[in-house]
Amino acid sequence: MINRLVEPDLGEIYIQGRLNTSVPGPDLRRGIGYVLQDTGLFPHLSVAENIAIVPRLLGWDKERIRLRTFSLLEHFGLEGERMYREFPGNLSGGQKQRIGFVRALIASPPILLMDEPFGALDPVTRLSIRKDFKNLPELQDKCIIMVTHDIQEAFQLGDRIILMDNGKIQQIGSPIQLVKKPSNNFVKQFLSHQYLFLQFQIRSLENFFDRFFLEAPDGIIIGKISSLATIQEAFENFSPDQDLEVLEIRNHLGLVRFTHSRQLLSLLASDLQ
Repeated sequence: MINRLVEPDLGEIYIQGRLNTSVPGPDLRRGIGYVLQDTGLFPHLSVAENIAIVPRLLGWDKERIRLRTFSLLEHFGLEGERMYREFPGNLSGGQKQRIGFVRALIASPPILLMDEPFGALDPVTRLSIRKDFKNLPELQDKCIIMVTHDIQEAFQLGDRIILMDNGKIQQIGSPIQLVKKPSNNFVKQFLSHQYLFLQFQIRSLENFFDRFFLEAPDGIIIGKISSLATIQEAFENFSPDQDLEVLEIRNHLGLVRFTHSRQLLSLLASDLQ
């Protein structure tokens, strides 16, 4: 309804103060990126042709399209030259979804709609693509509306969450507001099964700074992170071999604390229970 692929039966939708029906549908959609669960790539078009659909409608020249495409392909870990000529039928599910993101972002639309964009992927691929997506700098100034059934995904990516049940809004708020001040029993029970993990998503390392270890155990410093990062982001700096790792954490005063990943987990878990 936002991009008028479906017309609403009732109500009105405003985008930046303008009624969305006041703009012709094709013009409206050229300024809105759209990512589908099944990618929606045209099978008879190459990757390059799929990505270039909107830029060509906007009158971009071939070199501008090529440079922008290669930049986004590189960010999502895809080989530009080889991928450029491929057809969707030759790609894996993860590659198709990455191409779907590139196509949606190619013309830098101010609005991005995402309908279960990670739902059809296996857990490892989903985590990788989600991290690539979250770390794309240009997303910081976009309005992104995402539908998901994965509450952890919503907490990791969303600034404002609308929790619905049977078509009715149960609560609107930030991840912290939903966890700390659930509006009713439905919200409380919905989040209770993943409460500890959601705490890792919303609480920053600076909440625990007075309890970090002052001396680093023997090991290898494998990453540096700000104390403003969430607990989840801190653990993403650790690889599975936790016996050899040390994470360097700096706060706004420039103080340094070291902690072993296994000790960090034990410390945080005991405090959050």
